Amino acid sequence: IERERALMARKQREEEDRLLSEAKADAELLKKEVLAVGDATEQAEVDRMEKELIECNRAIMTRKQREEEDRLLVEAKTESELLKKEVLAVGDATEQAEVDRMEKELIECNRAIMTRKQREEE
Repeated sequence: IERERALMARKQREEEDRLLSEAKADAELLKKEVLAVGDATEQAEVDRMEKELIECNRAIMTRKQREEEDRLLVEAKTESELLKKEVLAVGDATEQAEVDRMEKELIECNRAIMTRKQREEE
């Protein structure tokens, strides 16, 4: 009976040891799975943050591009206004030169008329 009890106790210990080893192995697998899930979750978070960063960079680049386009548009408008003023100034100068030439011709015509009338009177 003692041997039988010892044998049963040994078998029970072996069974407990086997179950303990299985539990340890299961715990290790579970730990690895939890770490893998944690890594995957962490990687998903990193991916999400990278995506947000890329979107922010795109938004910044778009804003900078719009600001540059607006700046260039303002420069173009300013240059256009300056050019318009220069053209008007040149046009005014040309027009004034034409007026001066016509006045000179008118004066010469009046002199010729006066000279002719003077001769007729003489």
